[in-house]
Amino acid sequence: MQKFRLINVKISSDVAEKLKAKTGEKNVSAAIQVAVDHYLYCPVRSSERTEKTKGNRGRKPDYLMELLEKHGLEI
Repeated sequence: MQKFRLINVKISSDVAEKLKAKTGEKNVSAAIQVAVDHYLYCPVRSSERTEKTKGNRGRKPDYLMELLEKHGLEI
């Protein structure tokens, strides 16, 4: 048996209408549920969330990496 929790969220009415239109749901709570489910279970978004970076430490600039790849060099 699943446990449910009641969540109150303040959003503007225009955002609620856009969310209902995008999800195709008739009420806001169902539209929010669809959006949350998509956020949690979308394979594209979940891969972006799991990739963690430690900032720019040790990261080389993109132009430098392109030059190294162009000339077949490694750092």
